[in-house]
Amino acid sequence: MKKNTDTQSLDLAQIHQNQKIILDLYEKRCKHEKIKEDTLERLYEELDALKHNKEFQKIKPFYLDLISLYDRVADLKKEDDALSTICDELLEVLQKQNIEIIKMQDDILDLSLQKVIDIEIVDDANAHSKVVKVLRDGFRYKDKLLRPQEVTIGAHIKL
Repeated sequence: MKKNTDTQSLDLAQIHQNQKIILDLYEKRCKHEKIKEDTLERLYEELDALKHNKEFQKIKPFYLDLISLYDRVADLKKEDDALSTICDELLEVLQKQNIEIIKMQDDILDLSLQKVIDIEIVDDANAHSKVVKVLRDGFRYKDKLLRPQEVTIGAHIKL
């Protein structure tokens, strides 16, 4: 009888050991699956971002052509008020495509959004290296710069 009990104890211990091994394998498998899911999700996100960037690169030349057309109409609208409406409509078309004019709140130069085209001598020392005139509007598509705002900055010369 004792032999039978010892054998049963060994069998139970073996079953318990096997159960623990199976549980460990199951936990490792679950962790592995979670890592796989996270990796696949990141890959899908990266693929989606690449797809959007590729689409943007395809249509970017069209956007730049629209912006050039806007520039020409904006220059002409100074001579003809009727062209002002066309200019506004072009801006509306651009805005529907998530393209916006870069609007600076102050006269501080921001080289990430602006490009210096000209320098103007100024009497006021406070206007030194500040934007004194916007020559051409800048545009951005979401967070991407399409064209920087072209500006003239002041230069104060001490005599």
